[in-house]
Amino acid sequence: MQVYFPDNESVLQSSMLVAWKQSRAVYNFRSLPETAVICVDDAVMKAFRTFRARTIKGIKGRHFVQQGILFSSSFDNGGAGILNLLEELHALGVQRFVFVGLAGRLVPGIAEGSCFSVSKAISGTGVTRYYHPGEETAPFNEPFLQDMSSSLNIGSCTCFSTDAPFRETRQLLQQCVARGATLIEMECAAVYAFSHFYRVGAACLLIAADTLTPEWQSPADFPALLRKQSELIRGLIKFLA
Repeated sequence: MQVYFPDNESVLQSSMLVAWKQSRAVYNFRSLPETAVICVDDAVMKAFRTFRARTIKGIKGRHFVQQGILFSSSFDNGGAGILNLLEELHALGVQRFVFVGLAGRLVPGIAEGSCFSVSKAISGTGVTRYYHPGEETAPFNEPFLQDMSSSLNIGSCTCFSTDAPFRETRQLLQQCVARGATLIEMECAAVYAFSHFYRVGAACLLIAADTLTPEWQSPADFPALLRKQSELIRGLIKFLA
């Protein structure tokens, strides 16, 4: 069934949800910064929250504003979860989105803790079909990602985004690798599909974590991965300043 109708307005729009919340004084702010840094793990974001941070209320998850940047965490993971967040933030005025996450390794030779910017995401998620007609998505504003990658001194990668981490079969993973994917995660294809649909800047940064081939192996040092995410976000803050 066709689900992508780019020229048709949605019956329910995120701006309507925002107006409904505003009419009931759900939000504790009048405006948000232009740029949002998004990370699922709140343990990472806590390191950047100081007494000067402005806590944001009324949006699912945990959010605060500091140094002119919105920091968001603890939302529902996966494509649908992050798109619900991006829709609301965009309706509230956010125009650039940077996602930082962990990803599984699909090929040998990638060290745990290695950082990459996502130049292309192959979609295995259902939600991206509502925002983008193709299986492959890339950043809408590629120079934004390229400048960021250069500033952070990290390489690029192709990833595969899945809705079903417990159905990552060997045959599926082999197909992913055959199409050039070296990492697998759950959000990047949705973020890039969203960026094209609304023509806004977006960048996805991933840190290599667990291994999926030939067998699944958990990360050897998970606390180090949390620290690596913090380092990456610290570099982002300098780049975005």
